[in-house]
Amino acid sequence: MAALWDVHSIRSVLPRFVEGKLPGLNLGTNKESSCNERMAQEIYDSAKSAEQGGYTAVLNGRLTGGYITRQYGCSTQNIHAIQLEMTQSSYIQEPPPFNYIPRIAAGMQPYLRRMLESMLGSANALQV
Repeated sequence: MAALWDVHSIRSVLPRFVEGKLPGLNLGTNKESSCNERMAQEIYDSAKSAEQGGYTAVLNGRLTGGYITRQYGCSTQNIHAIQLEMTQSSYIQEPPPFNYIPRIAAGMQPYLRRMLESMLGSANALQV
């Protein structure tokens, strides 16, 4: 059994690729093929808890996972990969010079921890 957490940073507005502003936390499981459904839901539930902090989250929305999830994730073989595309506005000043904003980043950190803990908890449960 393996669990792969693939995290990237992305601009919140990408008019060339998607319309409107992206949610702060974009989770993808290659349309539910790269990660156990229960594990993905538990991670997503943790991400949704960020809404109380003013963040937004989606699972398999406009971004459903990239190369890493497609290449390595295969839930039927007990290899679970989930991608997180976190918008830059969740921790830095998006327009140049891309300054790190400690206050905003600190607000996001507990939710990132919860998501990772959810993944580890689900992985442990799948091994039993």
